[in-house]
Amino acid sequence: MPKQTGFTLVEIMISILLGSLIIISISSLYLTTNRSMWLTDALAQNQENGRFSLEVLSHHIRFAGFNPGTGQTPQAILKNDCDKIFCSQNNINGSDELVISFMAPEGYRNCAGGPVDKGDLIISRFWVEDNTLHCAVSMDNGESIFDSAPLLDNVESMQILAGSQSQFLHLDDVNLKISNVQTIRIALLLTSGEVSQNNKPAIEEKPRSYALLDEKIGDFNDTSLRQVFSTSIYLVNNL
Repeated sequence: MPKQTGFTLVEIMISILLGSLIIISISSLYLTTNRSMWLTDALAQNQENGRFSLEVLSHHIRFAGFNPGTGQTPQAILKNDCDKIFCSQNNINGSDELVISFMAPEGYRNCAGGPVDKGDLIISRFWVEDNTLHCAVSMDNGESIFDSAPLLDNVESMQILAGSQSQFLHLDDVNLKISNVQTIRIALLLTSGEVSQNNKPAIEEKPRSYALLDEKIGDFNDTSLRQVFSTSIYLVNNL
């Protein structure tokens, strides 16, 4: 009868140890890959939203002061008219708001997506409220809203500086001469919201702050992925 042999206790324990190490390594690799996937998706979402918001704002703000030579004479930027619905200043939760006016060109649709007639005096207001970028449109000198719409969610702050004679000032700065403004700088702080995997944070929770132009925004202490997007817009109708 052939002799039967098996594994010794030591061999079994070594096998269990090696198997456990392999499982732990695979699990760690899976969690790391999964975390990277969540962060990549959140980053891509922020990038897409950031490009979209700056493109929309730039498109409408470039019309500021446009006047084809008929109708009223629009001011490129309106400020300090807070008895009406629209005024440009530090407004809600420390964010800035911007108000512009212009005569509508042919085929123009207002920032809320509504149609307007060529030559209509348009007053557009952009502001951030409840983590949403909004716009509103008036066509009767700011006494009432004609059309309004939320443009983009997950926008936590908007900061604006107006460029006049080689210096950039806040819209409510007493030294700013609106008629001399040639450039608008806009910075937006966007968030992806809480980034997590399997209900656990994918980003380390620690205090964070962000520089938007000359303003410090924060301190945030959460697991949201945030990014700052900025652009400069030349007011060609005010040059």
